[in-house]
Amino acid sequence: MIPLALGRLDEFVPGGGRPWTVFPDENADPQDPASYDFRAVDDLVRAAASEADKSESASLAVRIRLAPVEAAASGKIEQAVRRIVMHFNEGWAQGHRLSIREWQLCGLGALANGANGNQALDVYETIADGLRRQDRSLRVGRCIGVRDRPGSTNLARESRSPGRVFDFFSPLFKNLTNDPQDPLRLAQTLRQQLDEEGLPKSEITLADSAFELEGAGGDNSAAAAAAAFLAAALAYLQDAAVESVPIDLWSRATGPLEPKRHAVARAMAQMGDTPQRVSALGGDKIGYAVLAGQSDDRSRVQILIANYQRRPSGLSVAEPAAGAATGSGEPRINPRPDSVFAYADSEGYDLDVSNLPWGAADFGVYRYSIDEERDLDLVWEGGGRGGGLRLRARLPAPGVELIVLQREDRPVSDRLPRRRGRER
Repeated sequence: MIPLALGRLDEFVPGGGRPWTVFPDENADPQDPASYDFRAVDDLVRAAASEADKSESASLAVRIRLAPVEAAASGKIEQAVRRIVMHFNEGWAQGHRLSIREWQLCGLGALANGANGNQALDVYETIADGLRRQDRSLRVGRCIGVRDRPGSTNLARESRSPGRVFDFFSPLFKNLTNDPQDPLRLAQTLRQQLDEEGLPKSEITLADSAFELEGAGGDNSAAAAAAAFLAAALAYLQDAAVESVPIDLWSRATGPLEPKRHAVARAMAQMGDTPQRVSALGGDKIGYAVLAGQSDDRSRVQILIANYQRRPSGLSVAEPAAGAATGSGEPRINPRPDSVFAYADSEGYDLDVSNLPWGAADFGVYRYSIDEERDLDLVWEGGGRGGGLRLRARLPAPGVELIVLQREDRPVSDRLPRRRGRER
């Protein structure tokens, strides 16, 4: 599974006058806590870290945006960035101890007074080296624009220290689309570029800002479509050469879209708690995505189904989702869209799960939905026994469903009607 960097990617701005400016005066003393203003970001980062802690697989990434500065001030900016990290990780300046490992450096398209791009890259590298000297466990990456060749910043040093100038590159541009496979194609293109530059150890962090549903937002219906699109895109990305997919939960999500994006982030983070990929058949490449995994202790199996758009007539229901058949093979998940639910206003799935890892034991079944009215709400619970499950349910597009199968210590029938389950 791709680990999600869950939570706000806060934009700290050393210099320049943007919101959440932490180090407003590039001429100030970077060693003096009075030179910083953390008031606007402390609560945000603390809340994001708390959100990430709710999942075993989620983590927090932070984006530091650098405003253009004089080349002579680059040393002070490096010290300022280092102390921002110390504030959140080491408690400096009455800060926190959050152990945030992933830091993205953005901005600095050019330095002040027309300095060239190579000088800006020198500042990036100076900051990255300073952060690693402070804490070798940090992962430091650089945002890249649509015109950047990612290898241009690492190529000079790759032979001496592979992948250590920047651990990863993060595309930072919008790619409006209605095709949930576009992020996968983008990731494949970036990976090919890095490999051609001789940078096989430089990773890609594909933030969700690099792909966004065209026309997302608006009313609950449009927000549900954006959520189904995001869930399908993230499911397809499980097979890309991408290290992580940070989901920015706050910066663009407004109105009905915000809780839907939160719901998708929680669903994907929960999928990360069942990291052993298992074979899943029945999806397609146009928005009906299926993802399945089981926990390391083999006590839980989870299936995510994203129905972004209605399946066109004539498409084989046996066509695998992109990469969905590349898992371990146990258990086997086969969500088959059934002809009974083939109408535009009544779509659904026919889920067949075999080879469940707990044998003859009892297990609970829990269905969580994201649609126009729900934000990963529990909509049905039931139970079963043994190594298989057959479950049929409606899932009209746009919609997302997370199905959790959990081994139980006592028979589920003690508290729920067997097979029929209970609507919530």
